[in-house]
Amino acid sequence: MPKVAWGKDSAESDLKTNPAHDEDVKDKEQKNPLDETEKVKFMNLDDPEEDIAFSYGPPGDVRHFHLYPGYEYELPKPVIQHLNSIEYIKYQVKEDEHGNFKHVPAGTVNRFACNPINR
Repeated sequence: MPKVAWGKDSAESDLKTNPAHDEDVKDKEQKNPLDETEKVKFMNLDDPEEDIAFSYGPPGDVRHFHLYPGYEYELPKPVIQHLNSIEYIKYQVKEDEHGNFKHVPAGTVNRFACNPINR
């Protein structure tokens, strides 16, 4: 039966002492997607007079936001993408071939918009 090498002779030990591997690990640890931001103008398309407050982020790095429609904010890109993707289905009433009325999807409506501001 072949011997399994542990300790200094194992591949795991080589990974820990490999400088290139250490740099890769540092890069992954330091790059936080919430740190990359963009300046946007926030709009509440659902209710233009209403502000929103929410929390966003992974455990240990949860950030709190309170946004007012019409104001400019420096927001993390994942937050912008999330807000721009929130939508609901709009329905309309249509009559089918038997004379029955049914609700059918007519499209989607975005609730919020984060429009980029050119610097």
